[in-house]
Formats: sequence, C-alpha cells, structure tokens
Amino acid sequence: MIAGDGDAIVMYINTQDGDPTDIKKKWEQYGFSAPLEIVHSPYRDVITPIITRVRQIHEGNPDDFVTVVVPEFIVKRWWEHLLHNQTAFILKTKLMFIPNVIVTSVPYQLS
Repeated sequence: MIAGDGDAIVMYINTQDGDPTDIKKKWEQYGFSAPLEIVHSPYRDVITPIITRVRQIHEGNPDDFVTVVVPEFIVKRWWEHLLHNQTAFILKTKLMFIPNVIVTSVPYQLS
C-alpha cells in the first residue's frame, strides 16, 4: 500500500498472465474505499513498479511524506526466511534512499 496526500492508494502487482479477476472481486466484496491500482509486471518484478509509483507521488508532492506498507512473511525455520523475504528486503533498502518515504513492515504468519 502506498499513501500520499492523505489518500491511500493500494497497488497490486500482477506477475501472472491475464487479468486478476479474483483480486478485483475480493476488493469489491470487502468494500474497501481506497482505489485499487493493478500494475502488470510480466517479469515478476514487483520492486520497479512500486519504486516508480513512489517517485511519481514524491515528484508531485515533494514536501509530503509517503508511507509504504510492506508485508513480510514470518516462517518457522530461519533458512526459510532467506528464501521468502528477499523482495521485501530489497524494496525496503531502495525506498530508504527516496526522501520523505516511511516504510512500515507488517509481519504475515505462514503456517
């Protein structure tokens, strides 16, 4: 999730072929008020679209703060952590160098 100007923007990075109709249906079913932006990324790259969008928000509002919420998988074994959280680590590292960006990690338990 990315927020700017006090408004929430929720991004879903679609790394699969086709339209993510299941995500759209769930979004409508739960009745969330924030708009859902679906970004197609054919090469399974979730980092570049997020960085690009954060920079767009920052350029339009350079004095505002942008908060990015990053989900992180919590796994049972230490070595599984190395497999599952590399994307979150890389994303957080890249976001650290963009001014006025706040990164929040949200743990997600995998069972």
